[in-house]
Amino acid sequence: MKNLVYLLLGLNLAFFAWLQFQPAPSPPELRLKPLPPGAVPLVQLSERKQSGGSDPTLVAGEGAETGTAPVPAVSQSDDSKEQEDIAERSPVCRTIGPLKSSDEAAALRTRLSEQGIPAALRQSETQAPSGYQVYLQAASSRKAAEIVRSLEAAGMTDYFVGKRNRISLGIFSSKSKAQIRLSRVRELGHDARLDVRYKTRKVYWIDIEEKEQLLEDFQGWEQVKARYPRLKVQQVSCE
Repeated sequence: MKNLVYLLLGLNLAFFAWLQFQPAPSPPELRLKPLPPGAVPLVQLSERKQSGGSDPTLVAGEGAETGTAPVPAVSQSDDSKEQEDIAERSPVCRTIGPLKSSDEAAALRTRLSEQGIPAALRQSETQAPSGYQVYLQAASSRKAAEIVRSLEAAGMTDYFVGKRNRISLGIFSSKSKAQIRLSRVRELGHDARLDVRYKTRKVYWIDIEEKEQLLEDFQGWEQVKARYPRLKVQQVSCE
C-alpha cells in the first residue's frame, strides 16, 4: 500500500515539472477589418503629439464624428436681438386721467391704439367741490331770533332759517367770497362756519399697457399734456 502512494506522488511531481518547462502559448492575433474607401482613421492625442502633425481630425473618445470640423457660432442679427428684447420686456400698465368728457377720452384712446399702445376706456365717479356755504349751527328759537335781528341790522338779509333753527348765510361759488361773508358775521359776534359743498361727477380714465410701444414715443403726447395740464399718468398693476 505504501508503494502505491509513493508511486502516485512521484507521478504528480513529474507531471508538474513537465508543465513548468512547456513554452507559453502566444496570444491570438487580432485582425482588423479594412476601412471603407474615404474613411479617415482615428488618432489618439498622444500619437498626434509624437508625430508633431496638425491633423484637424477629432481625437477618438471625444464624442464627435471622425473628420468633422468645428461649426462656427452664428451671430444674431440686430433685428432678431431687438425682437428678443421686446419679448423679454415685462409690460408696464398705466392709467391716464381724469378726463371730464367721454368724447375727449374716446378720441385719445383711439389715437393711442392706432400707434400700437393697447388702451381701454374706464368710467368712474369723483366728488368735486361745487360751492362754499356759510352758516350758523342750530340754536333755540329765542337765540335764532336774536341772530336774525343782528343780521338785518347789519344789512344782511339773504339768510335762511332751516330745521332746528339752523341759519344759512349764503352759498358761494368761490372760496374768497365765502370767506368775506364769514368774516362779517363773526365781527357781529356770531360763531359762523364755512363748509365745502361737493357734487358727484363722472370722470373717464384710459388704461394702457406699454410693451412694444412706449407712451413717451407716442406722437402728439406733448400736445395732449399741454391741452390737459392737470392730466395724471399713474403706474398701476397689470393684474
